[in-house]
Amino acid sequence: MDTTPELEQLAKIAESAKGIQRSSTGSLLMMIAGLVVVAASAWYSSSQLAPLEARIKEKRIQLDQQQREVEKAEAEVQKLAKEKAELYAAVQATQENLKSISQALPKVVSEDPATQNRLNTVRQDVRSAEQAVDIAAAAVTPMPEDLKAVLASTFGKSAAERIPAFDKLLAIVQAQPHLMAQVVDYAIANRENSNGVYNTFALANALPDEAFQGARSDIERLLQELKDPGPRTSKVASQIQERLRTGRIADDRKASVEAP
Repeated sequence: MDTTPELEQLAKIAESAKGIQRSSTGSLLMMIAGLVVVAASAWYSSSQLAPLEARIKEKRIQLDQQQREVEKAEAEVQKLAKEKAELYAAVQATQENLKSISQALPKVVSEDPATQNRLNTVRQDVRSAEQAVDIAAAAVTPMPEDLKAVLASTFGKSAAERIPAFDKLLAIVQAQPHLMAQVVDYAIANRENSNGVYNTFALANALPDEAFQGARSDIERLLQELKDPGPRTSKVASQIQERLRTGRIADDRKASVEAP
């Protein structure tokens, strides 16, 4: 009996079984490796999760603290805004009182030299007080946007820009003499701009008498702060000084109104 074919078939079956065994072993190893990777990833994630949660908690605490600081700052801003409004009202009332006193003082005269000297001292004190109050008013009064734009143009580079701006600025300050304080501050801050400084002096000189007197302390401050404005502006400054001293308006004042 020839058993060779059967043996060959059995050998093939055995070889196939070994292949299946090797394949199964490889798959099992791959599965185990995958499980190891998953387990390692899970461990790594869990090890990183606690510090991450701690950082998130810390950030939340910081955000809560910042929110409280923002709320505190907003409350402080509201408080300051209220105090500023109250201060502004007080400054305005003081300005009105000083204006009334300043207008009444020239009417008070005395033949007694000692009394007259005291009156002169009072006048000087009132003027100093007016200047201080005007500076305080400028500090607590935000510059109106229209004034800010007109001032920038009054100090502009070209005469075509400055001349119409000057007319607008004159109308604004004539209606609201207290804004002269901010005009003077602007001129002092931009004193290197000779055209703008000239226009500021010309503006003061062009004011009608009532507005001129209302802005008197600021005009005096302008003369004190800008003592050497140049030959062209010095002529206008001299006219202003004469007007402050005597109340008379120069005959050629109109010529100084024209912006250069």
